[in-house]
Amino acid sequence: MRRNDIEEQPIRLQLNDVNDELPEFLNAPKPFLTTVHMNTPAGTSVYQLVGEDKDRGSKIQYMLDSGDSDRFDVDKDTGMVRTKGSHSFPQGREFEIGVSCMDISSPVLQRSATHSLKILVGEREPQFYETQYVASFPETAQQMHQIVQIKAISHQGYPITYELTTESGGQSNEFAIDQVTGVVDLLKPLDYEKDPQQYHLRVKAVENGRPSKTSVVNFSKWSRHFASHDIVIEKDLVAVNTHKLCAFC
Repeated sequence: MRRNDIEEQPIRLQLNDVNDELPEFLNAPKPFLTTVHMNTPAGTSVYQLVGEDKDRGSKIQYMLDSGDSDRFDVDKDTGMVRTKGSHSFPQGREFEIGVSCMDISSPVLQRSATHSLKILVGEREPQFYETQYVASFPETAQQMHQIVQIKAISHQGYPITYELTTESGGQSNEFAIDQVTGVVDLLKPLDYEKDPQQYHLRVKAVENGRPSKTSVVNFSKWSRHFASHDIVIEKDLVAVNTHKLCAFC
């Protein structure tokens, strides 16, 4: 194209992706935990590994790096962990295997860190998704303002309900938790200058099975900045087993 004796030519530039991302596991919660029954037959699926590599065209392959390879196997293509062997599993024993994933499309070795998968023969307490919860809300927050969501899973597949108390086990006048969703709400507006700047609370995840199992997470809430309240939830996990007495079970 000629304009005022100046020659113009469009130039197209393309940014090419370089295979430089390391694969990683997407599984949650961490650490990786699961269960198996005493008489589980060989070939039974017990845990699904999910790996990802953000590079375009990557292909993930899964590996069993260490541990009880005589009792468990990892499908290299699907990431499914399955049982092996013809013997029963000893009740109460916890097996442990090391697992990793790699991108086999890369010209150089790109492999994730090795993660531990612990497999308990029996039943586990509920497991919280996070080791620490951090949230903040403004001083102007009103009643029923959602602060943070606590989440736990049942390894037995039972429904989970949540309970929130003060550190001493009493009822909180400032916060409440939805028993089904685990969302922590503000019960009333808090004043930065007048109200306590630190609260010690406890959230209990209760598995609604027979027998029921309970896990407790301790957390603290305090104010760090003017006109805002920060919540930091530190998971100091204490497992408490409670058993229901049922005449009709």
